[in-house]
Amino acid sequence: FFFECLFFSGFECRMEGILTKQLEHGHGDWVIAITTWSLWFVTASFDGTARVWDENDALKAELTGHKAGITCLLVHNNMLYTGSDDFTIRLWDNSPAFVCSFEGHEDSVYNLTVWQSQVTSCSKDGTIKVWNEKGNATKTLKPSDTPIYCLVVKDQMLYCGAYDGSIFVYDTSGSMVKQMKGHDGVVFSLCVHGDLLLSGAGDKTIRMWDRNYNEKGQMAGHAGVVSALVSHEGMVFSASYDKTIRMWAPSGEFKKELTPGHDNLVLSLAVNRGRLISGSADSTLRVWG
Repeated sequence: FFFECLFFSGFECRMEGILTKQLEHGHGDWVIAITTWSLWFVTASFDGTARVWDENDALKAELTGHKAGITCLLVHNNMLYTGSDDFTIRLWDNSPAFVCSFEGHEDSVYNLTVWQSQVTSCSKDGTIKVWNEKGNATKTLKPSDTPIYCLVVKDQMLYCGAYDGSIFVYDTSGSMVKQMKGHDGVVFSLCVHGDLLLSGAGDKTIRMWDRNYNEKGQMAGHAGVVSALVSHEGMVFSASYDKTIRMWAPSGEFKKELTPGHDNLVLSLAVNRGRLISGSADSTLRVWG
């Protein structure tokens, strides 16, 4: 599962990881991705819909049209992009209304980011595609024959987490400069945390990497796949198939487990207006302050 990491610093209040609410009108299936859209936030599910929630956490719109589950979300230039198991990316304006579809991947779209001002996607087909505003792929990268699960941009470099446990690194010319190795399992999540890159994987660990691609340490303790990571105000939050969300100090020291936990796999995290929002295979959304 393939989740975008958000670094959000617009609020000065310190998040304590206390459950404040569970949202009604949730999805009918696993909540796979969450992203912030100005004061709103958006959730995506295997039920094939994306739901837009307003500044009062009320359901504003339900977006339909994908022919399979929605796996990833991206907001860029106040427009929403949704990636799906139907191999396509759909673009929505801020009404929100459907604008157009991006087609070119040959399997599920797993993650979306912005690299060099262009929307960039990765897929189970093993490719990374860079798209122009008209929905045409301007560049295709294929680091290996392994599916690519997640993307993040750090210092203008594109980091790509892969099924084989590698993290591939591309420079602005589109040349691969490094294949980082260390994980013994699928790299499901990547996140920028200050000067460090964080990676979460199927080996149940979070690894910390410096700008020279060296592993600097691990955050260990989850009993399942690490599915999502968020850095906020120096703290790190991690979600796992072990049904928990963990909070870590800037140094990587474990601080606390957020309770009460979800009833199934925790799959997605995002920060919206200074609050942490989590999505789960129990189909619920929880808000933490």
